[in-house]
Amino acid sequence: MDEADQLLDRGFRPAIYKIMGMLPPPATRQTLLFSATFPEQLQELTRSALRPSYEMVDCVGPGPQSNEQVEQQVTICTLDDLHAVTASILLEHVKQPEHKVMVFLQTAREAGFCAALFRRMDLGTPVFDIHSKKSQAQRSSTSEHFRLCRSGILFSSDVSARGMDYPDVTFVLQLGNPPDRAQYLHRLGRTARAGREGAGLLLLCDFESYWLPQIGDLPITQVPPPALDKVRAPLNAALLKLHCEEPSVFMMAYRAWLGANKGRLRELGWTTAELVRRANDMVTRVLLCPAVPPLDEKTIMSMGLRKVAGIVAAPAGVKLQQ
Repeated sequence: MDEADQLLDRGFRPAIYKIMGMLPPPATRQTLLFSATFPEQLQELTRSALRPSYEMVDCVGPGPQSNEQVEQQVTICTLDDLHAVTASILLEHVKQPEHKVMVFLQTAREAGFCAALFRRMDLGTPVFDIHSKKSQAQRSSTSEHFRLCRSGILFSSDVSARGMDYPDVTFVLQLGNPPDRAQYLHRLGRTARAGREGAGLLLLCDFESYWLPQIGDLPITQVPPPALDKVRAPLNAALLKLHCEEPSVFMMAYRAWLGANKGRLRELGWTTAELVRRANDMVTRVLLCPAVPPLDEKTIMSMGLRKVAGIVAAPAGVKLQQ
């Protein structure tokens, strides 16, 4: 069982125990269990799946976690400047003759949107994206291309945060706060592997700064946003080009942003009305959409946004891309 702690976190416990019930008893089989962390719930699985005399092999040791030694920085910006700051940071890193950058986002649709946007901006390096909305064949192909390339940028959801070994990743950029401290460290651990150097930066919008205490004990330095004068015009041109070529990605990114932030209203201190107001402002003023994208009735109901001012419902019978 690989990534065993994640198997339990993602709700596979019933399936795991059902499979174990069909196997020979632990004493008559060999069972290997791999995990980056060893929480209490995993200890329960260990007692059930392994022999009583199982052996634990610690590949980390008692010292500090290796990715805590990576140079870590955090930058806080406004939502208006998020993509411009991202562009400026990426353009700085692609100046290196050989660079492999991983950019983590909160949702699959945001990863796809950013990849589509920065392809249009032409950063001078290959741009890849990998997330759960891609087929397994597409993910495998993208993963192999990024693994073998000498330089490039991979936009990813958390499908690449664990269990993926991309050699020579020089920089990890995390856009928006991760779900928790452990995921922050797992994402950061994609760089500085096998004794190589690497660095990471966490880029937060100002309303996400509430999350910083979760990593307050790590050696992380806050740095100001970079200058944006040179990136605003090409970024806006890329947005307009994307509107012409793939207009549906804006609707999907809007819906994903609503969904991601709906789940943390308490931490943000927002009401649903404030959430919708900010989302609508973001998609029209920042992403230059001519109008607020419509949502299907099922999505509106599942998010609990029915009758919230500003929500635009798709006409009956119109099917939107999921």
